[in-house]
Amino acid sequence: MTGLIKSLSILVMAIALGAVGNILLKKGMSSGEPLEGLSSQLFLRMLQPPALAGLIVFGLSSLLYCLVLSREDLSYAYPFVALNYLFVTLLAWRFLGEKVPPVRIVGLAIIILGVLVFSLGRTPPRPAATPAAEAREPAPDPQP
Repeated sequence: MTGLIKSLSILVMAIALGAVGNILLKKGMSSGEPLEGLSSQLFLRMLQPPALAGLIVFGLSSLLYCLVLSREDLSYAYPFVALNYLFVTLLAWRFLGEKVPPVRIVGLAIIILGVLVFSLGRTPPRPAATPAAEAREPAPDPQP
């Protein structure tokens, strides 16, 4: 598997996990009356199993995203996060019964097209500087 395909695979997994985390958080946070402001109720609701699971899944998503950032430029990887709009909308429609009007579908299509066009402009990431490589470089001559 090439480096780019591996990076994109990990990135898609991170984005998908982030979307699942959003659905779980929504389920946990919607288990009672709407909350107003920061209160103890907010933190108690975050301890509900679905919300807690959502936070854990978000953590896993972040770990995978960090792995991608170690391999790819941020300016290349970050715009792919826009695919969250697609994943969250599909999961919310399927598992939360949310309605998705046609205008939102058009918006999602534009986002997907934008990510596809953006992905064509990848330049290979620069290799990270290592202490060994810096040690091999000759020191500049001091000027008298």
